[in-house]
Amino acid sequence: MATRNPNLLLSMQNITKSFSGVTVLDDVSFEVRPGEVHALIGENGAGKSTLMKIVTGLYEADRGDIFWKGESVEIKTPHQAHDLGINIVHQELMLVPQLSIGENVFLGRHPVGTGLSRWVRWGDINNKAKSLLEGLGHPLDPKRPVGELSIAEQQLVEIARALAFSAELIIMDEPTSPLSEHETARLFQTISQLKARGVSVVYISHRLKEIHQVADRVTVLRDGRHIATKPISETTTGDLVRYMVGREIGEQRSANQSHCEGEEALRVEGLTASGKFTDISFSVRCGEIVGLAGLVGAGRTELVETLFGAGEIESGPSISTVNQLRSRPRSMQ
Repeated sequence: MATRNPNLLLSMQNITKSFSGVTVLDDVSFEVRPGEVHALIGENGAGKSTLMKIVTGLYEADRGDIFWKGESVEIKTPHQAHDLGINIVHQELMLVPQLSIGENVFLGRHPVGTGLSRWVRWGDINNKAKSLLEGLGHPLDPKRPVGELSIAEQQLVEIARALAFSAELIIMDEPTSPLSEHETARLFQTISQLKARGVSVVYISHRLKEIHQVADRVTVLRDGRHIATKPISETTTGDLVRYMVGREIGEQRSANQSHCEGEEALRVEGLTASGKFTDISFSVRCGEIVGLAGLVGAGRTELVETLFGAGEIESGPSISTVNQLRSRPRSMQ
């Protein structure tokens, strides 16, 4: 039975959601207190995005109850969520780069004059946008095009847009994924300022170190189920990993693990494609994860496409798979 708690800003109780007969949320409960940063974590597919899409009106739950400030609500559209004071800063920012900061902050809700004078009040837009950004500790020229801003500055514009319409809960979806260490520190300062203003934040991230830096509490989902909600001060990174994956991170895998673990599954030798990459050599062993890193334009995507047969090889003697490697004489390996 659903219960009201007027001391909570948001309470989602026993939320269940399925798509085409597949249950993606199974009796999940989640709550946010006024002025807290509540981290929501879990592996890909755990149900985090689906849960947040329900609270922001993009999806409708099959079963369960939502309470906002202790009152039962039905959130069927994003517009209803905005009117309540619930906003989301998406991982892919929803801004118009050709428009100014001020225009983006008030996009779709430009203040206009009354009576016969229905002109947009640009002075009010720019002054309010400037005041919001200064209040977040980051003064920016509201007339500046958003396309000229860094990703971190664009996030600030998204946050200012939420505050412009009295947001009391801001959901941040992987906000630091495109940010540098310095930009991440500035974002954490902004989150602290939001807390000081009484604004709550749901913080979604795979970076567990950040969770301990910024969150007050953490909720873990696994396979569409609620696993734990804890004060961050009472958890360790090891605890969070165990909640997320269901075992200790160093635990041996079961007997059905790959029998070829430790053997080479793939070997690339001297691979070259004109104008894309030159003399690439590496190997991947069964059961290991090999990172492929480099700046934009370094050739990572082109290399992977070539490995899958979507690109032409100029030179490079071999790409060998595990079966080919096993069949080689030992002297050739």
